[in-house]
Amino acid sequence: MRPILAPANPKQLPKDGGTRVEVKLKKDPSKRGGLLFPGIYGGQISLERLVAAVAPTLNVEIVVRATDVPTPIAKPGDWMLMSEDAIVGRLNPQRKLSEDKEGERSFIRPLTDSAGQVVGRAFIAPDRYTWQADGGWVTVSGLRANQLRNVQGVLLGEADTASRDVATPLADAAALAAWATEQANIVASHVLDDERQAKTAEIVLEFGGDPGDLKIIKWGADWLSRDEFVSRLQMSRRLLINFDGEFSYDEDADDIHPKEFRQYFRQSDGVAYTLKFDGAVLKGSSGSWPKTSNRPENWADSNVATLLRSLISDVWGDLVDHTGEFGIVGTVHSDEIHREVQVYTVTELDADAF
Repeated sequence: MRPILAPANPKQLPKDGGTRVEVKLKKDPSKRGGLLFPGIYGGQISLERLVAAVAPTLNVEIVVRATDVPTPIAKPGDWMLMSEDAIVGRLNPQRKLSEDKEGERSFIRPLTDSAGQVVGRAFIAPDRYTWQADGGWVTVSGLRANQLRNVQGVLLGEADTASRDVATPLADAAALAAWATEQANIVASHVLDDERQAKTAEIVLEFGGDPGDLKIIKWGADWLSRDEFVSRLQMSRRLLINFDGEFSYDEDADDIHPKEFRQYFRQSDGVAYTLKFDGAVLKGSSGSWPKTSNRPENWADSNVATLLRSLISDVWGDLVDHTGEFGIVGTVHSDEIHREVQVYTVTELDADAF
């Protein structure tokens, strides 16, 4: 709700001028369920950290007086100089702050607009849960608006609503693509977790960036980057692929115990899968953001799935045979595991070109 403004009478004017806002709380903020106890879990946070989280990029100095001694908590433009851990800590008041200085493996990078002005500092961080966003924030005039998915940090934005609780980031498509491509290079160089790399690739493509050397598909026992996938395609004639995520236990199809499947499933060498991961950053009634030009033609496809289909077509040609099949995708001990997969096979006509 926006404030209703009216002329003040002399008794209402602040003695020292300026602006004063008063908020009456229904509950004691220091007790559970109060303002300083956000969410169901976690303990009490300080008023200083709460105010800093609400106004992470405000272009004025902020001082909080919770006791007799005022505490400075933010200065104009300080978010552009803070370490990665410090800026994430400001945005997430329940997060434990680290006193470590920014190291060589800091992933956070600035984003600029067409005029070269800094309009954000952020890094790609795939969400842990699908049902809630746990990323950074878009801010409007210094105050936080809507929360980001899969990205940590701050993006400056323009308000889409009168209440300023929904905003669109200011960074343009070219800046977003360049930033995402740089993120791909950083993650590929410093992150060993193949699944995190694959999720990062999905987000990079969402921004219109180049995934570079990030792992994007698991073929047999190996996670492969784009170039590695192309090389293996050139040496192969048939591929069974699942675009809907890794293979998991199916009580209707498997005659084994779920624990056995989790522990002993071995994927066949000629079978591949991509993770089923949503790389969207902002979602609302008007659609998702960013609206890049390389959206999947098939609404059910991920960005990575679209890229892989294109690579298969480029390497094997338009005459490659594509069907669906309930095929063997692996084994648990001596038991064969069957799943619905997409099958790509090079026809005899195309085989002569290899």
